[in-house]
Amino acid sequence: MIVETILIFILCCGILFILGLVGYLIYLYNSLASYKVRVEETLKQIDVRLQNRYDLLPDLINAVEKATSTDENIQTKIAELRSGLSQLKSVKLTPENANAVSQMESKLLSNLGAINVAVEAYPEIQSQVAIQNFMQQNQQIEEMIAAARQIYNATVRDYNEKIVTFPSNIIANMFGFKKAEFFESTAEAKKDIMPDWGGNVVVR
Repeated sequence: MIVETILIFILCCGILFILGLVGYLIYLYNSLASYKVRVEETLKQIDVRLQNRYDLLPDLINAVEKATSTDENIQTKIAELRSGLSQLKSVKLTPENANAVSQMESKLLSNLGAINVAVEAYPEIQSQVAIQNFMQQNQQIEEMIAAARQIYNATVRDYNEKIVTFPSNIIANMFGFKKAEFFESTAEAKKDIMPDWGGNVVVR
């Protein structure tokens, strides 16, 4: 009788241990899945702001192109900017390619900054309200992208830590959870995006 009681006790403990282990593994999986959803949601905020920029830039490019039609240097930079914009619009932003897209974005901003600096030589262009409006709107979009990027990168950091730390890394490997990339932007790329032309800017 005592032996049977002991066996039943051991069996119950084993069952409880297995149920507890399964429950904990489910908790780890749900936690990883939740973090992944948060990563995707915060990345969507960046994507929305990028799309705002992509919708704005063609109007800015056309306005500057028309005003500087005789300046071959600016026209060359505009062609590079238009090409970079076309490439970015064709790429779907995902957590797996966020770094690659951010590098393309940095190049785009660098070209835009170069155009802004070149335009400084044209006071008559600086005084055009339409172009000033485009520049101001782009600056506002950049600030919103920066805020969204900060939230996304913080979320990615937490998610990636979960993937590489024990014991959640076991579940991550079993179910194919992959590390997300950070969305970064260099300070050099953002330099001179919004040159100080002075005057009042009217935002549409």
